[in-house]
Amino acid sequence: MARDQQGLALAGAPESAGAFNRAMTDYYGLTGDPVGVLKSALARDPGFALGGVAIAALYMIGGFRGDHPEVMSALRASEAAIGRASQREQNHLAAAKAWRGARSRRRFLLGSRSWPIIPPMRSLYGWCRTPISS
Repeated sequence: MARDQQGLALAGAPESAGAFNRAMTDYYGLTGDPVGVLKSALARDPGFALGGVAIAALYMIGGFRGDHPEVMSALRASEAAIGRASQREQNHLAAAKAWRGARSRRRFLLGSRSWPIIPPMRSLYGWCRTPISS
């Protein structure tokens, strides 16, 4: 089992872990094409369970509905590989599936603890609502 840049186990090849690291760096840095990087890695390594979860999450963060074909395809790919994944990765898949089924993504994000793949949305929401004082 490969490891990501934080040293956490990641199902799939070491190259997939590298792709995951690049995608997360791109996402947090607002650069590159994190979904493209993850899709390429998933195409090369069907055992890359967290890749599909991250793709689905990034699409939903971007405003895609949970029933969008790209989200559904990414989650199906993760489900096919989840048997070799760690408990942490299984939890990420469960969270993404719950998010997909949530009636309101905003309510789901704001009412939940921050999900390690994405920034803490609760703190971002609070920051956006805080008036700027002179």
